[in-house]
Amino acid sequence: MSKSPVREILKGLLTNTTASGPSTVAIHLDIPVKDAVHTQVSGEIDVYGVLLRQQGLPEPIRDVRGRIAFSSTGITAEGLTARLYEAPVTASIAPQPDGSSLLSASVTAAMDPTGKGASELLPEWLRKEAD
Repeated sequence: MSKSPVREILKGLLTNTTASGPSTVAIHLDIPVKDAVHTQVSGEIDVYGVLLRQQGLPEPIRDVRGRIAFSSTGITAEGLTARLYEAPVTASIAPQPDGSSLLSASVTAAMDPTGKGASELLPEWLRKEAD
């Protein structure tokens, strides 16, 4: 995807992440015959257990599943699921007025005061509060 015509639309996902695993991509192109520069691209990416590595996270996000739609207005997704460490994750992506995309995610994990598992992502002072 990083070398495809949709790289500009997906740059927020592609810049700081790498992904591997089963997926399918459907792309729709609207190409004006007399003005191909103004081609519009849209499509969907279905992921079926993808491994996602995000810069800044010590562990990969595993078993990503769901559908991500993209168009010239941005990226959208509802009901994405995954696992971070062994904790279940649900997520959505919504386009923002400035052209960026907002990822909203929820992780349900047991808090470990020593910072094991997903607790590693929390500040030490907060982990100690859970002790």
